[in-house]
Amino acid sequence: MNWAVTNAGTHSFNFFTGGLLRPSVAYMDFDRNGSGFADDEHYEKAAKGLKIVGAEAAGLGAVIALETHNCYLHDLPKACSKLLKMVDMDNVGVNYDHGNIFINKNGSSIEEVLNIIGDKILYVHLKNMFVPFDKSFFLSTRLEEGHIDTMDVVKRLKERNFNGVLCTEYACTGDGIIAAKRDGDYLKF
Repeated sequence: MNWAVTNAGTHSFNFFTGGLLRPSVAYMDFDRNGSGFADDEHYEKAAKGLKIVGAEAAGLGAVIALETHNCYLHDLPKACSKLLKMVDMDNVGVNYDHGNIFINKNGSSIEEVLNIIGDKILYVHLKNMFVPFDKSFFLSTRLEEGHIDTMDVVKRLKERNFNGVLCTEYACTGDGIIAAKRDGDYLKF
């Protein structure tokens, strides 16, 4: 962090605690990994470490944002809220990635997410995901595909006067430059 702040002017960091994978459960069973099986000890250990890293970041004038990412303790809004209350630091918050929440069988709506952790969102990843009705698989798609209502996410963030980092996250194979242009055109629209 010190190098990134000093040499690159970075003050916002996407951050992860250690992965939480239940033995003998498939990685893709997101609802049974991460917060889906975490206990109090997982929260206590993560909070202790985040307080250390958060203090270092604060000393640099930086923020760390836990990405809502499957197979981590901070995968879903309620788990993020519980963990962040234990940490209780203004510069430790959430990187809201609705694509990751969308593919979790225990995921929440955009409105629910913002009601639970909206005041702790410091960073946002925008990406789109297609999930069939039976939730048997998922595919990353471009923002314009509309599986996730990205316009609603951005509108609601604007209503909350969000002033953190907002970026597209291209999670597909193929030409990232073309994807970034198309996602950029969508956001400009």
